Amino acid sequence: MITDTTKSEITEFLAGVRELTAPDFADVDEVSFRRYSEQKAARPAMRLPAADFSWIEKRARDTIGPLLVALPWPDTGLSSTAVALTQSAARAIACRDKLTGEQYEAFVGGFRQVGVAVPDHRPAG
Repeated sequence: MITDTTKSEITEFLAGVRELTAPDFADVDEVSFRRYSEQKAARPAMRLPAADFSWIEKRARDTIGPLLVALPWPDTGLSSTAVALTQSAARAIACRDKLTGEQYEAFVGGFRQVGVAVPDHRPAG
């Protein structure tokens, strides 16, 4: 179960995402693409209970939804990718104690690179 502290961290992350531009999302996508193999290996560790998964998905969509209308997207593929990137990064924040530092950065590093505040990795133990 996601703690209230983690929910607050995800909410802060999403507030930063709300400020991004389409070119910012293109940069995040580029970083994500380069780190796909790390992301793929980490996905099994990012399983969440259904309620937590739904909570994250809804908040990410609520964050990106207005941007899909307001921003000039160079193509529809990038706008769809922006939703997926944001959802994956939010799940990584929720599950960061199950991920290695490298796996965590594979999901959030692109956002950090474009100026979004991302919580530090929190190793298990």
